[in-house]
Amino acid sequence: MNKWIGILLAVSLLASCSKEDDLTPSGARDEWFTLSPTDTAGSPLNALRYRFYEENNVHLMFNDTLRHELRGTYADGSPYWYTEVIDFSYSMESTPGSYRWEYVTDFEEQKKSAAFLEKYILSHLGGVMSPYSVFLVKDLEERYGSGWRTIGFYSGMRCFVLNVSDVLELENEEEIAVWGNDFFYNMLNTKFTNMYYNGEEGAFAEFDSFSAEYYGAYLDEFEQWEEEDPTQEELYEIGLFEFFDGWGKYFPYANRDRRDYLQKIFYWEEEVPFEEYFADYPVMVKKYEALKKVIEDLGYKF
Repeated sequence: MNKWIGILLAVSLLASCSKEDDLTPSGARDEWFTLSPTDTAGSPLNALRYRFYEENNVHLMFNDTLRHELRGTYADGSPYWYTEVIDFSYSMESTPGSYRWEYVTDFEEQKKSAAFLEKYILSHLGGVMSPYSVFLVKDLEERYGSGWRTIGFYSGMRCFVLNVSDVLELENEEEIAVWGNDFFYNMLNTKFTNMYYNGEEGAFAEFDSFSAEYYGAYLDEFEQWEEEDPTQEELYEIGLFEFFDGWGKYFPYANRDRRDYLQKIFYWEEEVPFEEYFADYPVMVKKYEALKKVIEDLGYKF
């Protein structure tokens, strides 16, 4: 059964919601997420969720309904129910759209996906990247044009939605490592994009400083490249991996350069470490280390 919900991005956020060191949303009601020991009696799932919160300080969800209460009756005597669901109204990591998913209802799958979340995801997340709650689902999709496309996650203000369809199929550590590189690269790439649109690029000041004079500039603006394109070695010397040939030949903009280095952090395939591979190009090494520090300052644990 697919669950549908329209998700609207607020036009503006309250100032308290825009501070990255304050992830608790205004009006959040902890009691609707939190289970008590009495809630676990006779419920293996609630026992799993209770233990998970006690050990990780993150609420674990397999259903988006927080409460379903009888509030009275209508004039005709029929019952009036009040239902509260996880509020995705404010998103700091995603664009507005509509989402749909399938619940994880099998208890063995619930246990397996919760253990995976604890061991391979939350162990890498701290600080502002640590989620308030995690909603585990299967077949998570977002509206894309006139159709739908599968996504790995959706990150809202008080709920991180994780698609575990692929997770449940992983069989060994090698497959998990490949999945993890993809997952964390996409998560951080999304974070970087939102930092760019939210005016939070100051975090990249050190990284950007090494190649700032080249960002978005045309090659013929520099005397040494008026006639000939830069060699790969010359690009490395100024801390860049590439240039582009469109209406004119130009160097990448800052956001593209950050993405290039982010890819190297999570998809490095050479036999020696990045720092050793580029030992003759100190700017490359300094930028690599600067971006890793940005990532660590956000709360990611390598």
